[in-house]
Amino acid sequence: MGKPRTANDLLAADQARSQRSAEARAHPSSASANWASIFGGSPTSSGVQVTPESSLQASSVYGCVSVIAGTVATLPLHVYRRLPGGGRERAVDHPLYSVLHDAPNDLLTSCEFREMMQAHLCLRGNAYARIVRDQSGTVAALRPVHPDRVSVFRKADAITYSVQDESGPQEIFTPETMLHVRGLGPDGVLGYSPITLARNAIGLSIATENHGAKFFSNGAKPSGVLETPGNLSEAQLKSLREHWEKMHSGPENAGKMAILNGGMKYAGVSMSNDDAQFLETRKFQIPEIARIFRVPLHKIQDMSGATFSNIEHQAIEFVTDCIRPWAVKWEQRLNTALLTRAERREYFIEFSLDALMRGDTTSRYTAYRVGREGGWLSSNDIRDLENLNRIEGGDSYMQPLNFTRLGDFQSDKPDNTPTV
Repeated sequence: MGKPRTANDLLAADQARSQRSAEARAHPSSASANWASIFGGSPTSSGVQVTPESSLQASSVYGCVSVIAGTVATLPLHVYRRLPGGGRERAVDHPLYSVLHDAPNDLLTSCEFREMMQAHLCLRGNAYARIVRDQSGTVAALRPVHPDRVSVFRKADAITYSVQDESGPQEIFTPETMLHVRGLGPDGVLGYSPITLARNAIGLSIATENHGAKFFSNGAKPSGVLETPGNLSEAQLKSLREHWEKMHSGPENAGKMAILNGGMKYAGVSMSNDDAQFLETRKFQIPEIARIFRVPLHKIQDMSGATFSNIEHQAIEFVTDCIRPWAVKWEQRLNTALLTRAERREYFIEFSLDALMRGDTTSRYTAYRVGREGGWLSSNDIRDLENLNRIEGGDSYMQPLNFTRLGDFQSDKPDNTPTV
């Protein structure tokens, strides 16, 4: 038995597969026919080949990836300008604003671009996009690059990106010309692939789904043998098999009465699905995969642990524990890669998570009233949060009359007046 593979071993294997896949794309004639060995490595313990693409066959994997990517893609993303008094405003006049908010290039909208990049992060742990600048050095476009085409090299503190073009030649990019958002990783250069690290859990999920599909395809009963008192010829065996499969294979024939003649007997030889705990295994794999992506079960339509009293808190936990870490990774990388050091003193890029954190109407209006009466929210502040137009005179703040600073109260009684 070989030495167990560590996370660093898996990361190195991912890099090697990325390089082999890039070479295979550039030189199709030299590519091996066994694409699974290029993209997925060895089979899992369940015998299922797991790659980033094949993992999406597991409905729970697809559900987790799609809900994370879709949420990050639809979050409001703005470039802000810092104001002298400590506030901020949207810098809609900055050239980068339309690139991030509307469309990063001529082919993709901002939503489509971020959804694809976040899916790359969930499946491969890394997402790349070329930074295209105009003659003045301003970012004019972002063009996504598939992670399988990128090889990352580090020498001392310098990082370079080798991109295998579809037509064959390689291009070298520096961090100034490549946007690289990475997930959890060991060295700050590459992120781990969640699919690689969790391949056995995902392989088991796919294996149980395949077993269920084959179970109904081969008949709604466990496989067995037909026993005859005598020997049958090849022609008789073929005819018997074809007749039996026609009459008893497929879900539409489930439960159909079998009629045997000539002393023939049927004997089942397989475990039942209950004995193999098939349903329990399938059910267990859902939270097992959701745990990998930190997605609450109700977000992938498993309501087994959701109740009326906790569903809102679970939705908030999805934002704070799953989406917010991804949003911060995006924000910090966008700020450092797309804004110069001088620009970062005046501008910053940030997602808005407010829409995801909003409670029900009654809870929001109660919070607004407390903020309005407490003096830290104006009418226009509240209208901004509710996506309503501002009103004239709505920027004033209320001051409670029955509150004053400690020590400012002056008593009308003389100092020698006794207190009761």
